[in-house]
Amino acid sequence: MDEQYDAIILGTGLKECVLAGLLGVAGKKILHMDRNKYYGGESASITPLEDVICFLFIIFLFFVKHSILLT
Repeated sequence: MDEQYDAIILGTGLKECVLAGLLGVAGKKILHMDRNKYYGGESASITPLEDVICFLFIIFLFFVKHSILLT
């Protein structure tokens, strides 16, 4: 990775996102990363997309098995 950044921000909690936003508005080049598959850090309230898709697929299979699909 030969890119150069003015700031590297690790984590996507509220403080990190505000900091990245302020630096970006100020014209800085930011690398904003998180080890998780979702944004929000400790305050995340959204289930990762993979889990949501898996849950919806299970519900779909239930409806198919029981022939409850709406027509």
